[in-house]
Amino acid sequence: MATAILDLEISQLPPEIAVDERYSQAMVLIRLHGKPIGQAYLPVVGGRIGSSELRETLMNAVGDNLWQNWVYETLEWDERGPVQAMPTATVAVCTRDRPEDLRRCLDALMLLPDDGQEYLVIDNCPATDVTMELVKNYPKVRYVREDVAGSSTARNRALLEAKGEVIALTDDDAVPDPNWLRSLLRNFNDPRVMCVTGLVMPLELETEAQEWFERYSPHGRGFYRRIFDGAHCNPLIVAPIGVSASMALRKSAIDCVGLFDEALGVGTPAKCGEDHELYVRILTAGYRIVYEPRAVSWHRHDASGKICAKLCTATALESTLSGRALW
Repeated sequence: MATAILDLEISQLPPEIAVDERYSQAMVLIRLHGKPIGQAYLPVVGGRIGSSELRETLMNAVGDNLWQNWVYETLEWDERGPVQAMPTATVAVCTRDRPEDLRRCLDALMLLPDDGQEYLVIDNCPATDVTMELVKNYPKVRYVREDVAGSSTARNRALLEAKGEVIALTDDDAVPDPNWLRSLLRNFNDPRVMCVTGLVMPLELETEAQEWFERYSPHGRGFYRRIFDGAHCNPLIVAPIGVSASMALRKSAIDCVGLFDEALGVGTPAKCGEDHELYVRILTAGYRIVYEPRAVSWHRHDASGKICAKLCTATALESTLSGRALW
């Protein structure tokens, strides 16, 4: 059975929730005044979730994080420090022959507050002109074709083409929240921060492959903001940092630590790992990386059975980078 995806504000829960009867359970992203603070699974009976069970389960799931954030709001204290001028930004979407996914992603990006950000679509080794024609429907978006296949090659092209001080990277199968970009940029107040990643939730859990993906290789890294500093943590243990489907990098990273390793990533024999390898270089060079759960994006996991091979490869590579035994 499939799993319904719900996004609920805990301060304004509805008396009852109705979903399609084909769902046996629901995954809930729990927010407090818009900020993600936890998630929970709830059983669905006859297409409905009762209010008493809903509130009790959600309160238990968020635990102390609810009260911590309530105290922060009451004291008007922000762990990110005082608000400063935001850096200029470029939002780049890397895509390859997935026009429906790209359309959904671009529609979401057009809902971001207009802070003068630039938009790029990097069309990676396309088989047709469908993507180019689609992008013509979005006047704010600049189309760039990259004929060398590979996700790292596409991301490197985005970094080189970008005009902003910070490049926010996302994939065509992701749907960023309206506050996604501002939440990422807010963390660059510290000049030592070279990279920021965000919370990635599943857009849908409709197939067994998607359920397995979320169970064994979820993209989310929890609901607490974390600062990773190579001086205080092992720079080889980078799995908790996040994924490149929701990542922002300073443009200066090109000169400080270099580009993505084009031997890694989708489209190469390695199939993945380009983001983790870059994290290692950032931390060993003395810079910081922030994981920011306020920067929410929704990822459409691969619905086919092909995901199993990718998960095995990713697990092996992550274990190698982290210096851990696989078994």
